[in-house]
Amino acid sequence: NNILFAADNLGYIYAYDIQTNSLLWAKNFKIPFKSNLKVYGEMLIVANIKNNVFFLEKKNGETIKSIQTEETKVTNQFVNNFSITKDNLLFLNSFGSLYSINLNTKQINWFLNLNQSLDLNTDNLFNGNQIVYHKNKIIVSSNKFSYLINSQTGNILRNRNFSSDIKPIINNEYIFLITKNNYLIAAKLDDGEIIYSYNLKDQL
Repeated sequence: NNILFAADNLGYIYAYDIQTNSLLWAKNFKIPFKSNLKVYGEMLIVANIKNNVFFLEKKNGETIKSIQTEETKVTNQFVNNFSITKDNLLFLNSFGSLYSINLNTKQINWFLNLNQSLDLNTDNLFNGNQIVYHKNKIIVSSNKFSYLINSQTGNILRNRNFSSDIKPIINNEYIFLITKNNYLIAAKLDDGEIIYSYNLKDQL
C-alpha cells in the first residue's frame, strides 16, 4: 500500500510513505539488523545480528514479541533469512539453526541445527543461502550439504554432500542448484534423486 519498510545495520527500522515522500516512523533498536524483512498481516518480522527475532506492529514499530535464538560471537557475511508458509515462519540463523514459529501464537513449533560443528570460529562459521519452501518441503543449502526437510515436523528427508552458491530454484517437481565447484544439478523434489549434473565450465 505504497509504504516501504526497511531495516538497517545501525539498528533502525523505518516506515516510508512513497506517495508523500515522507518518513512515517523510525525506531532504533540499538543492535544492527541482519536479515530480510517480512510483512505478515499487520506485523513486521525481522532479526538482528544476535539472532533475535522481532515481531513488530506495522503501524508504529512497537514490539509485539521477541524470540531469542542462539547467538554467535563471530560473524560472517551470512544473512539470517525468513520464509513464510501458511501460518508458520521459517527462520534460518547464523548459528545454523532452522526454526519453525507459529505466526499466530508466536510459539516455536520445532527447531533443527544444521551446523556440522558447535565450535564456531572463523574457520567453521555456518554459511548458506536463502531457504526455499515448496509444498511442505524446505530446501536449505549450507557450507557442505543440501537438505530436504519436512516443514511440518522438521525431519530431514534427504541430504546431499554438496552445497549451492545461489538460492536453489524449484520448477514443478524439480530442484536446480549450482554447486561451489560449478556444477548445475537437477534433482527430484520428492525423493532427492539426482536427474543430471553438468560441469558449467565444460559448457562454455
